[in-house]
Amino acid sequence: MEAVLSEPVSIFTGRLQAWHVLGAVTVWERLVRHPALARFAPNEDSYVVSGDALESRRLHTLVTCNFIHGGASHMVNNVIMLGVVGPALEARYGAARFTAIYLGLGAAGWLGSYTYTKCLMDSGMWNAAGKYQEGVGSSPATYGLAALAAWVLPPSTLLGLPSHSFATTAVAVHILPHLLGGKLHEVVTADVHELVLSVALWGLVNTVETTFPPAVGPAAWLAFYHLNTALTLVRRTLSGTRSSLALTDHPAHFFGTLTVVPFAALLTSTPCQAPLAIKMTLGFLGCRAILSV
Repeated sequence: MEAVLSEPVSIFTGRLQAWHVLGAVTVWERLVRHPALARFAPNEDSYVVSGDALESRRLHTLVTCNFIHGGASHMVNNVIMLGVVGPALEARYGAARFTAIYLGLGAAGWLGSYTYTKCLMDSGMWNAAGKYQEGVGSSPATYGLAALAAWVLPPSTLLGLPSHSFATTAVAVHILPHLLGGKLHEVVTADVHELVLSVALWGLVNTVETTFPPAVGPAAWLAFYHLNTALTLVRRTLSGTRSSLALTDHPAHFFGTLTVVPFAALLTSTPCQAPLAIKMTLGFLGCRAILSV
């Protein structure tokens, strides 16, 4: 039974929640990569997803790869995304269903990426290199959660870190991943400029219908986050900087988000609360997926 949210859901509730555990496992996996803790680190090769892993029937990798990340900034980014929408969605669905949704979206994203990438490659290329492309990260799950939040949560629901304000959310999206990931040069040379441009664009868009948003709702979070990724994509394209993402990452993001559509349509009674934001997100992620392979 879905709970109806009547007020903002705080990140700090004083009790352990499922999204806390999911985030803690993600952080722990990254921390034990430090040389001093290497003896506690799991064998990464057994937990990352790839075409070879799936064809060898190591299906558990569709789930375990969501807790492994390619770097500290990658991990921080996904934990922030989990922390923004996780509390409200867990309050709505309960801990067990929320955990199943999170892991299911991640698995669906990586399975969709595997199928899509294999279909586009000729057999020679696939067997020589394509199926050995490894995928890691919970982005398919967190992208999907953001879309699910925009679909089912009332537009007035407040999200954000930690005061539900637009300002703290903007800094969290643009600055914290690289800052906490130790990439200070990225913060100075790119993130600050993108933050200013993103906030300016967001303010311009919102003056058409309403005032500059003091807080971030589900649709605003979805749109603002992907505005950030779009600006990053434009910057890298103009500068000729190659993306650090693997070949399979963009399709996984798209399919993780796309899975929300049948899930929300079939398993919830809530009509889509933000159809424009959902359509724009799927269009943007779909274009990235097409151009990446």
